[in-house]
Amino acid sequence: MWCWPSRRKLTMRISGYLLPLVTGCFGLGCALEGPVDPPNLDGLLAVYDMPTGRLDEELANDVFTSARPSLESLATLAGLQFIADSIHSIGDGLDEEGFDGGLVADVDGRVEVHIICPGEGTDGAPDPARDGALFLHVPVGDAALGPVAFGHAEACRFAHPFRVSKFRHRRSASRVGMIDGPLAVHFGKPLRLGDASKPTPLVELQGELRIEGLGSIDGTDFRLASERRIETRFELDDGGEIIIFRERDTLGMRARRGTWVCTHDGSPRCLEDDG
Repeated sequence: MWCWPSRRKLTMRISGYLLPLVTGCFGLGCALEGPVDPPNLDGLLAVYDMPTGRLDEELANDVFTSARPSLESLATLAGLQFIADSIHSIGDGLDEEGFDGGLVADVDGRVEVHIICPGEGTDGAPDPARDGALFLHVPVGDAALGPVAFGHAEACRFAHPFRVSKFRHRRSASRVGMIDGPLAVHFGKPLRLGDASKPTPLVELQGELRIEGLGSIDGTDFRLASERRIETRFELDDGGEIIIFRERDTLGMRARRGTWVCTHDGSPRCLEDDG
């Protein structure tokens, strides 16, 4: 049996961003336009959880030098933390609102979410005409979201609002970033509605990432591992893959065996973290 989606608008305000939501469909066999099944990101998630590449001290230093542009971009990608905040708030909002007075546990479909991007964070309220937006299809079932949402970004502008130097007690504006094109977001695990914990989104961008002063690339992936830690994948010459990360002022790499912490004062130096 096929049926038209029941569409009821919900609106939530999250940190100044207006999120209009439209419910998915109800009942067996309901359908929405567009792809129904989200992309499978399990293989990519496995690499982030268990990197396959191997490092020694010499190779770690060489990789750190080669990966500097990616490490520089991570400082700006921290500005995409609003994605994790928004996903968490969507779960809270649906848990509180329900659909059409019914129980969210009875919903089997997806919600369509429009998130206004934060822009530089210094120009007042976000403006979709200036700062762009994300459009995501978020699966809902068994009182949980995800674990994979999919959609696209439309010239979504963001920035890590301020960077604090540990040598100078002042704040300076960071680079502005922009993502545009198809993307998918893995929450790490299905997000139970009303769960207090925040997701750790893994983002696969098939479109363009552009960062002020660093140029642009087509197609990349990164994980918002925590509010302070951003990770991205790096392929070694032998085909193995490691994860490079930035956590505040700490730069490093995770390999198949061990974590390496690096400094960049003068010549690069990476040491294996015994902790």
